[in-house]
Amino acid sequence: MRAELDQRLAADSIHVAWLEPDIEVRLMDDQRFVWVLLIPLGADYVEPHDLPDITFRKLFDHARSLSAKLKQQTAADKINMAVLGNHVSQLHLHLIMRHAKDVAWPEPVWGKGQPIKMGDDDIIAARKLVQTALN
Repeated sequence: MRAELDQRLAADSIHVAWLEPDIEVRLMDDQRFVWVLLIPLGADYVEPHDLPDITFRKLFDHARSLSAKLKQQTAADKINMAVLGNHVSQLHLHLIMRHAKDVAWPEPVWGKGQPIKMGDDDIIAARKLVQTALN
């Protein structure tokens, strides 16, 4: 059974796909970055250690595979991977493709300027990029 997605995550991101029956892939709605969220749903998970062992392994196996493929596809200089949860406690794993010339480099992306919402064409392209990396 899938738990409900936190409304702040739902408002700030766009659905891409389901991995397994219980891990959702979403894109942050900010055209400045290729920024993917992996969200394990099914219970009130807050920290990675809250996950059942199998879900923990699946989440981080998917993160490893997806980040490697996206790094290659986007020619990213660095991948920022994070589980913060200070604003939204529902467990979600950030995978952010970083480039030495992006607007926040070399600092973390959080708090650097205002997000720029993606247009329809941006969403289609970003979804295709992530879906290609998932296959």
